[in-house]
Amino acid sequence: MLELNTNMIVIAIVISLLFTLFNVLIIKWKNATPDESGKISKLWHKVGFIIHFFIVLQLFLAGGWLWGIIGFFTVWFIHNIIIAVGLGKKWYYVGTTSWFDIQIRKIFKNINFDK
Repeated sequence: MLELNTNMIVIAIVISLLFTLFNVLIIKWKNATPDESGKISKLWHKVGFIIHFFIVLQLFLAGGWLWGIIGFFTVWFIHNIIIAVGLGKKWYYVGTTSWFDIQIRKIFKNINFDK
């Protein structure tokens, strides 16, 4: 019989609800006027960050530090590669709108991520 793990259940429900909000923001972003678009984009990126944080937290709680680290690299780096390739960009493309992407561009300013 499986042991009930309340933390995992709560985190899974939170991720599910955040994913729903994430999808609402995508729909609103698509239908937004140019004035609204920037605000929705920032909120969408924040909610996406929180979703990824909870996924990594859940992996850490389930499997310890090793799975937390594997989850971090999978959730952020592999996720970004899949999005870049899916949008027709190079695999190493870094966006220009999220806080995380802006920080990467500042830290590695000698790399042209747009080629």
